[in-house]
Amino acid sequence: MFIKTTNSTSSLLREQYLDREDLFCIRTDFQSAGRGQTGNGWESEMGKNLLFSYLLREPDVPIQQQFDISARVCVTLYNVLLPLLDNRLSVKWPNDIYYGNDKLAGILIEHILVSGRIWRTIIGIGINLNQTDFISDAPNPISLKKITGNTYSPDKLMQDYLKEWKKTAAVPAEELRELYRGMLYRKEGFYPYMERVVDVTPTSICRTEDAHQSVFMAEIEDITPQGELVLRTQKGETRIYHFKQIRFVI
Repeated sequence: MFIKTTNSTSSLLREQYLDREDLFCIRTDFQSAGRGQTGNGWESEMGKNLLFSYLLREPDVPIQQQFDISARVCVTLYNVLLPLLDNRLSVKWPNDIYYGNDKLAGILIEHILVSGRIWRTIIGIGINLNQTDFISDAPNPISLKKITGNTYSPDKLMQDYLKEWKKTAAVPAEELRELYRGMLYRKEGFYPYMERVVDVTPTSICRTEDAHQSVFMAEIEDITPQGELVLRTQKGETRIYHFKQIRFVI
């Protein structure tokens, strides 16, 4: 389904289309209230980028393993974008797509729970395709056109993504997690990080202000099956973080 403008494809899907078939999609040319993780805004010029959301009906994933859905989305999107780019493409934990140190795409995954199980999942994806001027205060956006100089069809790229999504259905969860780990931004070497103060609940993590802590150097050691980031500091300490408990210093 295509709609010229909307406030948010994910919000529209959630409000009006939860009874539709699996993989039902809404694509738009412009979102007046596009959302990223924890309520962050998403800048996109009219008609320049790929903005869409799609529905998963009763995904066969226990709530404790919801990260498997995130890993599959990231692996799928990475596989679609890599042939257009090069090995500077990566997945910034937990689910941003980076090219070098710049953000190329964002993913927002929302679960609707019934009786402790995932009843519906809404996956929202925004990819910077043809926009070359970014006017918001986002620190590091980049687009495919800025990288390659080429112009891309939003609809074709969405169809390529959906075809790849169906292919990844045959990949076992553990293999998807391994693929995800291999795509990680800063997957090798020590880099600066800063801890954050967040409120962690079983179903959500709410952003607050950065902690008044100094930057520390660490390397990525692993990602847990629940999607937590495992860092090892230069002193050999192992630290485990939930989403938004740690900030990459770029």
